[in-house]
Amino acid sequence: MKKIFAIIVIVLLAISAFMYYGTYSEGTQAGVVMKITKKGVLFKTWEGRLDMGTVGKSRKEDLGSKIFEFSIKKNDLTLIKQLQAAQLSGERVNLIFEQKYMKFFWDGDTKYFAIGLEASGEVPIKYEQKIPQLEN
Repeated sequence: MKKIFAIIVIVLLAISAFMYYGTYSEGTQAGVVMKITKKGVLFKTWEGRLDMGTVGKSRKEDLGSKIFEFSIKKNDLTLIKQLQAAQLSGERVNLIFEQKYMKFFWDGDTKYFAIGLEASGEVPIKYEQKIPQLEN
């Protein structure tokens, strides 16, 4: 019985670690940083909002802005300062993010975590990719 209980605990720990550290997707969102805030009652988390621009009018919805909400890891003070500077400048930026499998209340309000920021026109070496259709 103890072996079965130990196996169940190990499996649950492995699943929890995978959900916490695993990345479902990663990518970029372009837009203007609208809001950077630190909030929470017991666990203070950094949250942000990116205005991706105006979306066309559909039959059911009026013309409006598309908003991308994201969280920022607590220890990434450099990224927080870059986001605050981008917010003040109003410059359009590319937000590099990772999407986690699930959100944990001590990490942030969303599953999307900002991991980098690039000003328009700059492409970091890490994310530079060759697109086969454009090469001739």
